[in-house]
Amino acid sequence: MFQRALIPFFLLVISVFFGVRAQTFTVVPDRIEYINPKTHKLITITENLRDFKSVKLSRVDNYFAIHFPKNDTTTIEKLNYFFKLYTSKASDEWISFEEELRLVGLKNGDYTLLIMARSDAGQQSQNTLEIHMDVPPPYWRTWWFTLCILVLVLGILLLWRSYEYHIIKIKKDRDLQISNLEAHAYRAQMNPHFIFNALNGMQAAMLLRGEQEFNKYITSFSKLIRNTFEMSNLDRLPLKDELDYIENYIALQALRLEKAIHTTITIDDNIEPDVTYLPCMMLQPIVENAIVHGLIKKEGENKIDIHFLKLPYFLKCRITDNGIGRKAAAKQSEKYKKTHKSFATQIMKQRIDIFNYYNKHELSFSIEDLYDDKGKPSGTAVSLMIPLDFKSREK
Repeated sequence: MFQRALIPFFLLVISVFFGVRAQTFTVVPDRIEYINPKTHKLITITENLRDFKSVKLSRVDNYFAIHFPKNDTTTIEKLNYFFKLYTSKASDEWISFEEELRLVGLKNGDYTLLIMARSDAGQQSQNTLEIHMDVPPPYWRTWWFTLCILVLVLGILLLWRSYEYHIIKIKKDRDLQISNLEAHAYRAQMNPHFIFNALNGMQAAMLLRGEQEFNKYITSFSKLIRNTFEMSNLDRLPLKDELDYIENYIALQALRLEKAIHTTITIDDNIEPDVTYLPCMMLQPIVENAIVHGLIKKEGENKIDIHFLKLPYFLKCRITDNGIGRKAAAKQSEKYKKTHKSFATQIMKQRIDIFNYYNKHELSFSIEDLYDDKGKPSGTAVSLMIPLDFKSREK
């Protein structure tokens, strides 16, 4: 009887003993396998698995496997395994698996693997196994590769811009050189044109006006010729020197044509003639047109007024004559062309086009017909807007 009474007691003790032990079982893997990202060989780990917390997998052929014993040694019940695999935030759902979990072909990123177990009786493992896995991205998606590409692209762009700037600068310098040569050629065209007219006047002075007038003419002519040749190699000239040249030119034309030409030159007080520059021989063609087309056929007093006004960024020059006007001059042009072919206006426009090609502030040229109170032509006014700061062969 006593022995039969002890049987339930021992069964109770055994059930309590195993029940307590079942509630305290832990999850410990049997082995872990993965492919080494450097050697691309399979690595198997069987020791110190409790301390296995993280692993770096291969980018190309990533493989990870974790194996558990079929039965936990602390309980007679079968264990069921569950896992969660996530990159940022874990879900509430556990996924069941047998004693072996294999992860293959994971996309690049940082993963967290959680594993826990439950017995058939519903007891949960005391611990949750947590392993961090890193699957590196392809090299073309890494930050250093992106940085290298950006540096390479930036370097190519800088080299291209430098090359482009160099090519453009060479082309611009070449165009500037060509433009300067063309401008020099246009100025050179004016010299024989003017000399031809002056020599004709010299012949007339010698034959018709006597030795005194001839000597006077020769003096003015030689001075003007010397100044003309000196200016042929210059691109810019002080206003003072340009006006001296214009005054000598008008004086010589007056001697040649036997017509008094009254010249008035007005310079505003804020202009310094010695340090204010003009493109060389820019005024001479305008004065030549005023004399040849305006004053040569006019009866009575002949006047040329030249006025300079300083504006922001520009020097305004206005040359006014009291000639017969452009309409009357046009009627006589056909007859006049037989004895005189004027290149002044054409050369002037070509020089302005070249000047404006390589200057930020453009030189402008305009012609105005003047009329008196009765509406009759009373002359012509030519205005030039010359940049105060302009590029030339010397700058």
